[in-house]
Amino acid sequence: MEIRNFIILLFLFITHKGLSQPNLNNSTFFGIEYKPIMAGDFIAKSETNLSLGSFTTNFKQLLGHSYGANIRVLITPGISLETGIHMVRRNYNITFLESESNLTSSKKISFYNYDLPIIPYFFIKLSDKIYLANGLGPSFVFSLSDVATQSVASSTTKFIAEGRRTHRIAIDLSANLGFEYRTTKKGIIYIGGNARIPFAPIFTVAGILETINTQNKKVAIGNMSGTYISFDLKYYFPTNQNKQEPILKGPID
Repeated sequence: MEIRNFIILLFLFITHKGLSQPNLNNSTFFGIEYKPIMAGDFIAKSETNLSLGSFTTNFKQLLGHSYGANIRVLITPGISLETGIHMVRRNYNITFLESESNLTSSKKISFYNYDLPIIPYFFIKLSDKIYLANGLGPSFVFSLSDVATQSVASSTTKFIAEGRRTHRIAIDLSANLGFEYRTTKKGIIYIGGNARIPFAPIFTVAGILETINTQNKKVAIGNMSGTYISFDLKYYFPTNQNKQEPILKGPID
């Protein structure tokens, strides 16, 4: 709860500073963002397999999502700095198998975190209203909590899956490429892709086989990378901070 309050207060402060100064030389835009999250296996392995003897647990990434608000400041005609706050939900399907007793089960689990990206973007003008945009930079990740789920496989056996944060605060590398459609009166529409690469595993995960009556356990442990790719949709509202010139002048003519 403390991290959540800190991020909300920080974002409100940035928003106030960015949107309440009428004498800024560079345009500032406020926007919203949504992106579906998918497995990024071509970057790093997104599926986690754990095994201990005849007991195996598999974590397979499903479709997740991220949403939030952005602030963009145009630093020069061809460069901008973008930040914001996003809620991220990674979804996984977990399958358990005990091959000796032929017991199997499956469960779903979700990992939540806040993202605070600080990404410089570079723009190339392709036509009067269309621009190519690419950005590369860090994103600060605030993991909310540990997670766990369980499934009763038989009258004497149950499966348990746990995910524990490796760090409460971590840093990811965020690579972005997309296109923008810009209008002076209706704002900016951005469509693109994002590759997210954590510098360290985001969770330590465990698959547990427990015999209910005796409480004997088999525990298989491993790390989850947290890598993903996403399809990004952004909209920036028009602003009239500088009424002497169009808000979307540039960036590269």
